[in-house]
Amino acid sequence: VAEKIRLSISTTMVTLSTEHAVKVTASLQLINFSEVPSSVHELLAKTHSAKHKTPFQGRNKVSYYEQKGYVDLEKEKNSELSLVAQMLRQDRFLAYAQPILNLETLAEVGCEFLSRSSVKGFEMPDDFFRVSLEANILTLVDYACLKICVEAAAALSTLIQRHLNIFPSTLIGLPIQQLLDTFALENSKATFCIEISEQQIIGDPSYLTEPVDILKRSGVLIAIDDLGFGRSCLESLILLEPDIVKIDKRCVSGVSQNMAHMRSLKRLLRMAKSLGAEVMAEGIESQEDLDMLKYLGVKYGQGFFLGRPALTSPVSALEDESIASEG
Repeated sequence: VAEKIRLSISTTMVTLSTEHAVKVTASLQLINFSEVPSSVHELLAKTHSAKHKTPFQGRNKVSYYEQKGYVDLEKEKNSELSLVAQMLRQDRFLAYAQPILNLETLAEVGCEFLSRSSVKGFEMPDDFFRVSLEANILTLVDYACLKICVEAAAALSTLIQRHLNIFPSTLIGLPIQQLLDTFALENSKATFCIEISEQQIIGDPSYLTEPVDILKRSGVLIAIDDLGFGRSCLESLILLEPDIVKIDKRCVSGVSQNMAHMRSLKRLLRMAKSLGAEVMAEGIESQEDLDMLKYLGVKYGQGFFLGRPALTSPVSALEDESIASEG
């Protein structure tokens, strides 16, 4: 848990202003107690005492103190990186599929494929992608997940869109022909849609225009994912001209009860309409929100209320139960 916290902090840029952002790291210290302290004050006192007995091991690290002294956790960190390598060697990445529905008819029109792992402790993408980023193998891991999802998508009807997620860094880090060959477009009548998260586009999005244009000319649809509050950039939408914009679940959840969310969603819908893009809502979790989205004119959507992600890759029942409980 401490390592996941450390990774989350170290891979998140903190914005100071419109022009400046900094990277922050954290050093965490773990202390084991054989008996639960009687109060918070006692806990803090024992923690303070142990802190002074533990040598400072450097920035951006997790250290652990036991009665016998300091325990080196660098080996634990290295073992986590070896787990990612193990995922790649043993094909332990999995594909889960979540249906995309026409909100008016509730007919399934597409399916988004989501990557998972069967390695305990690193089942969810946020976990294994952060480790991969720190180890400078994010593109390799992202591409491995993409291939697993493409293989899973092959079983779908050709009438259903196949939505696949990809990091912007992967889109520019791999030869574009390699991506096209992965989809085997010349032998397929299927419609693929590449989803690019707006939250992962760093700086000027013009570096994505060339690969996006090539994908479009090859028949691949482009979706800008996670469009919502806080970090939305109109420039990304104008330059990349997506076929689909996906409204982030933070804007969708509870929209039937939240007037501020409703007004913001109306503005996003007007913007999408002006760009000629279809709108898809994520995170639909109630009948009330579904009814409101239909009233506002949102045509497509997905969410737990409409269908949860389901495993498509072969996996043992025990692994499936573990991962499902995380999701």
